Amino acid sequence: AVQPGRVHAGARWKPIAALALVVAGALWSQVGVLAQTPSISPPLAMARYLGQHGAAGERVFTAQWADSAPLLYFAPQIKALVALDPTVLWLEDPERFKLFVETAYGRTPLAARAIRESFLARWVTVWKAPAYEPLALQLARQGGKRVYDDPYYQVWDLGSVPNAPSPSPSP
Repeated sequence: AVQPGRVHAGARWKPIAALALVVAGALWSQVGVLAQTPSISPPLAMARYLGQHGAAGERVFTAQWADSAPLLYFAPQIKALVALDPTVLWLEDPERFKLFVETAYGRTPLAARAIRESFLARWVTVWKAPAYEPLALQLARQGGKRVYDDPYYQVWDLGSVPNAPSPSPSP
């Protein structure tokens, strides 16, 4: 029998056992997450390349608009054309939005020219998804220089852009 004022021996270990189970569960979950997290994110590797090679003020045409997000962090010196959302571009200029979409999917006959002249972009990022393959093929045929290529992304250099604002000098 338990005497009044005394704690049963098993009751002292229940909170410790519960805490140990919570800690063990958290550690197990963390190990599972780390085992499935890639060591490098493909968009980050592409963005780092442009961070190292893009000059201040140069523009990049991102065929997949979401690719502009890592560019904001790893290549802040360059300008992504659709940094917020394509909807903003559509609201500002529906015709330019249409040209952006048609070009991104390789449905503009002279994609490299459209990117250089209409968007004043030197760089093009192409996610290696089937939807963007026609654009990559056009850039290759139209004189683009593939300067970065990994299993997920390509970066194309279309050369200096006529009538583009001059890049800011590096500090």
